[in-house]
Amino acid sequence: MLYQLCTGELSPPNDPYRIYANLQRRDVDVDLIAIVRKACAPDAGDRYKNAGRLASDLRAFVAGARILARTYSAAALVSHWVKRHKRLAVAIVSLTLAFAAVAVIAFVRVQSERDRAEGALTASREAGVREEAARKTAETERDSARAAQVRELLVRDPTQALPIAEQLPKTPENAVLLARVKAHPIATHSATAAPSAFQDAVLHSWR
Repeated sequence: MLYQLCTGELSPPNDPYRIYANLQRRDVDVDLIAIVRKACAPDAGDRYKNAGRLASDLRAFVAGARILARTYSAAALVSHWVKRHKRLAVAIVSLTLAFAAVAVIAFVRVQSERDRAEGALTASREAGVREEAARKTAETERDSARAAQVRELLVRDPTQALPIAEQLPKTPENAVLLARVKAHPIATHSATAAPSAFQDAVLHSWR
């Protein structure tokens, strides 16, 4: 009777696999297929012991509870629970998706802020490098101008060349220039003695 109601066939086949295939082809629920197969099992030892147990499984199936005719895997238990608690399952999935969306948005914001901070730090470092390069360029130009001034003073006013030459950075080129200044008789004498009338005359002639 139960097989006939599910398939429209008068009697079930003797092969349990054909019973399962016929029921599955008609989209019968998995739990109900298990009940029908147990009720129609060829071996009497595999069937329900009495009609009361069959009725109990049918009532459990109608109520959405687990039946005794089948063994549930973990996935089947989850699927069975979802079918029985659809509203709660939908609510849980909705909350999970909402939390996931919030987490994704927060991650994107944190990543964006980190990228912005790294960009600002890189820009600051590049600005510092440019500022340091400009400072060194200015110092180089200043020292070059002072070295040029020393060379000019060696010709125009050697008495002023030595103090400036001694303040130049310690480089091979400036060392050669300082040696030239110190080798000049008027420049070195003026650093240790007050100018005499003769030195004034000589300086005047140099000018």
